[in-house]
Amino acid sequence: MGHRKKAFVDKSILQAGEGRLAVDLRRLRWLGAWGPAAFGALLLWVTLAFHHTLPLWLLVLLVLGIIAAGAALFSWLIFAQIRQREETLTVRVRQQAAVAELGQRALAATDLSTLMNQAVACVAQTLGTEYCKVLELLPDGTALLLRAGVGWKDGSVGHAAVGAGTDSQAGYTLLSSEPVIVEDLRTETRFSGPPLLQDHGVVSGMSVIIHGQDRPFGVLGAHTTRRRTFTTDDSHFLQAIGNLLATAIERKRTEEALREANDTLNAVIQASPMGITILDPDGNVKLWNPAAERIFGWQEEDVLGRPLPSIPPDKRQEHRALRERVLRGEGFSGVDVVRQKKEGSLVDISLSTAPLRDAKGDICGAMGIMADISGRKRAEETLHALYRASLQIQEPLGLQERLARLLQTAQTVLELDRVNILLADPAGEWLQAVASLGVEEPLAAIRVPLGPAGGALAEAYRTQQAVIWDGAGPVPAALR
Repeated sequence: MGHRKKAFVDKSILQAGEGRLAVDLRRLRWLGAWGPAAFGALLLWVTLAFHHTLPLWLLVLLVLGIIAAGAALFSWLIFAQIRQREETLTVRVRQQAAVAELGQRALAATDLSTLMNQAVACVAQTLGTEYCKVLELLPDGTALLLRAGVGWKDGSVGHAAVGAGTDSQAGYTLLSSEPVIVEDLRTETRFSGPPLLQDHGVVSGMSVIIHGQDRPFGVLGAHTTRRRTFTTDDSHFLQAIGNLLATAIERKRTEEALREANDTLNAVIQASPMGITILDPDGNVKLWNPAAERIFGWQEEDVLGRPLPSIPPDKRQEHRALRERVLRGEGFSGVDVVRQKKEGSLVDISLSTAPLRDAKGDICGAMGIMADISGRKRAEETLHALYRASLQIQEPLGLQERLARLLQTAQTVLELDRVNILLADPAGEWLQAVASLGVEEPLAAIRVPLGPAGGALAEAYRTQQAVIWDGAGPVPAALR
């Protein structure tokens, strides 16, 4: 995550204190080795110095007293060392258990504020301090906001701020590569106490950095109103909590970034005018967007978890070959294919695909993006038909042959069942058919009066505007 940490920060609290335990054991070994020798030398000196001047019985009592006192002193020293070591181990185990418990809560926590509140409460209880705080470095980097805390006056959390300069303990901590410990804020020379600490009578305390990926998130601090010497183990414990918070904060930010990216991607997929599908390695549909529904007619619930339904029977081998290429890591774009709609008609599709990979980099599926190019295909066919018709009209043909070819072209391009060509008579009273296709009546019988009775044909002739009906809804009055 890019955290800057000292070597001890990455150790457990028990590991970080091994050096101190080793010192205690060396002291015990030193006492065991040199204690008896020192008392022996003392007894030898007393015996040599006073054996001529003191009665034997008094000399014996003196020696026995010295031996008893030495034994008592030696036992007391040994007991004190063992007791100190037991207390150190007890504190260290309690701190380790607190870190472990908070770590479990961090794994289950979904809200950073809750986790921060739990962290400051844990620190204050474990270290026995009246105050604990999490300060967040503000975006401009000039101050730190009190995000969570224990013991502070009502209204401080979420509102109180501390300067990020080196004149405050928090600001000084941001520039330090290790925990900052203050035994007495009143005599501290490295920095001054900010109003937040002075107003609460803080005397001693320590603070550590809560690291971040690009810059520190902030500072974790523990403070007390009495003079206290915090140990190295205490600072290790505080840094462990700080690192735990840093990991949780970074994980939360990563999750939020991924969620935002997924939401954006999902919005793009849902709003895309092109059909988008995702298939698993077995070819079953995992995603089917609204555009795919519009193009093919199948609803999302009809296709999820099933093989792609839009593949015509005679195109399944082609589809299988394309899918296998994608699952091998290939991608392609703009491939023209033919697919099938739910009602059975075929549709021309421009297909682009790409492999999908999981977190390990293994291919876990394929995405397909499909554009309906039926309109483009029809336009291309229309252009080709019109071009052929223009060439044919230029040939030396009679009028009826030219009209017949025009009718054939119109029927093919416009996909019409019936086509008529009508010309106005010299008197301007009628529209008379001169050529027709798909009509059983003789040409002489196809006559339309140029007036209200002539309907849409007479209206189109009079206004020089097309009259169109797409077949949806009732027939317009002009066409009746």
